Amino acid sequence: MTKFRILLHRRAHKYLSELNPEDRRRIIDKLKQLEDFPNIQLDIVKIAGEANTFRLRVGKI
Repeated sequence: MTKFRILLHRRAHKYLSELNPEDRRRIIDKLKQLEDFPNIQLDIVKIAGEANTFRLRVGKI
C-alpha cells in the first residue's frame, strides 16, 4: 500500500515549534496518521468554499 507524504508550510512548521511539547506531540501524531489516508478514522472535514482544503481536529471536543 502506498503511503502519503505530509508536507508542512514553513509557517506551520514555525507554529508547531512554538507550541508546548505535549500539544506539539499530539499534532505530529495525528499528522503521521494521515500517511495512511484514506484507511484511517480521523475527524477530517472539507472547508466550505475552498478547493482541496480540509481541517483535521486534534484535541478534546
